[in-house]
Amino acid sequence: MAFSSSDVLLGIDIGTGSIKIALWDKNGTILCIEKKSHAIETPMPGWAEIPLETVWEHAIRTVNEISKNAPQAVRRVKGIGISCLCPGLTPISEEGMALAPSLIYMDTRSLEELKEIRSRIDEKRLFTISGNILMPGTMSLTSMLWFRNKNPSLHKCAAVYGHVNTFIGKKLTGNFGIDPSNASYTGLFETRDRKGWSKEIIQLVGIEGNKLPPIIPSWKPVGYLQNKDFISAGVPEGIPVAMGGADTACSALATGIVDNLQVFESSGTSNVITLCMDSPSFDPRFMNRCHVIPERWLSHGAMSFTGASVKWFRDEILGIENDEQFTYIASLVDNTNPEEPCPVFLPYMAGERSPVWDPFARGILFGLSLTTRKEQIVRAMFEAFAFGSRQLFEIIEENFHQRIESFISVGGWAAINPLNQIKADITHKTIHAVEHTETAAIGAAILGGIAAGVYRDFSHALELIPRPIRKSYKPNSQKFKKYEHRYEIYKSLYPRLKDLFPLIV
Repeated sequence: MAFSSSDVLLGIDIGTGSIKIALWDKNGTILCIEKKSHAIETPMPGWAEIPLETVWEHAIRTVNEISKNAPQAVRRVKGIGISCLCPGLTPISEEGMALAPSLIYMDTRSLEELKEIRSRIDEKRLFTISGNILMPGTMSLTSMLWFRNKNPSLHKCAAVYGHVNTFIGKKLTGNFGIDPSNASYTGLFETRDRKGWSKEIIQLVGIEGNKLPPIIPSWKPVGYLQNKDFISAGVPEGIPVAMGGADTACSALATGIVDNLQVFESSGTSNVITLCMDSPSFDPRFMNRCHVIPERWLSHGAMSFTGASVKWFRDEILGIENDEQFTYIASLVDNTNPEEPCPVFLPYMAGERSPVWDPFARGILFGLSLTTRKEQIVRAMFEAFAFGSRQLFEIIEENFHQRIESFISVGGWAAINPLNQIKADITHKTIHAVEHTETAAIGAAILGGIAAGVYRDFSHALELIPRPIRKSYKPNSQKFKKYEHRYEIYKSLYPRLKDLFPLIV
């Protein structure tokens, strides 16, 4: 590989389905990136967890592969940053062992704990303090109480309840911490004013405050590298490890979403529309958090299972193998058009976050007939990405009285051309798909660079870093009008069926 002599940074991104490690030249060139997949485990109905000790083993293997491919660059790494899915709650021992798998946002086991919390604190008061409403798994407070109530011996052994960057930071440096973008999704953090853990909520719900990790800004070190596995791979000992942030917040940094009312989309297992704000003007239909940079907040319209729905259809119904990039799935949609009869899909496969906030909601494929083809079902799933996005954009535009004309798209699904065009047509907005889809790892590397002093500040980093666009997709006004009928059906399905969902869960 061609090696740049400038400073090198290392970004670690732990996602829902994989860990990625990227080497990043400070001037904006990806020198090397490696990835290893891990599975979401579902040992019981409603459970969704990731084995973090397995993730850590993958991290060690991945950094060794990076070292083999780019040994000179690894030796020049000046700083490390961590990005992670959020939330992903884990009880961690004093020695840094994950005492249980990480309970991720899909996990709905803590319904009883949600009822307990609501009996102790008014939901409006909780929203005022934390900036969010609670749903099992989506805010990790409910999962924390589940461990306390259902496994008291494990709860007693836990030194800290942390998110995934808490665990990785501890492994790398020996220190505990969590950043504000992750802490915002606990339900225990004062998200609006970034003051720290809420003593009021802690007292009302009966959580031990000493089991919460210290709050460390995303760009500051949680500590300095002392892990022997990373050091033996060639990463210099003693370099700063930035606390990092949640993956969507790190992607926002990497794509330059740092100013008021800028918008981008991250499209992967979930599909998230993200709005940057210079003041905490939160809507309860959205998920709200601190940005990884100071004095900025992010508001997320988060659809939980868009990409996961298509993967389910590919694996369980079509039974297709060796289509990791969904090239076959995308080719099916090329054989359809919006004018032919097509079902309408509701992608609430295991509950939904924005805009309905219902853990009981489930997927619907409405309008099947004996003439329905698999191509039309895939198209219906792609349209669901777009219909849900349009709902969320309508909320943003209503709240801020401003039309959004275009947005940036990142993530694995941002590489799927027919999906992007369907989204552009249905939302009636231009979509700019970025060249580099692994923006969370890049954002983590930037935070590592600020912690190391490679960048003076965020402005300096954003000046140096190019953000190339792979392709832009312009909306077709005629197709936008033709989608209106199916969009109205999509919006009406959940209100008509919401009372039936709890009967089948």
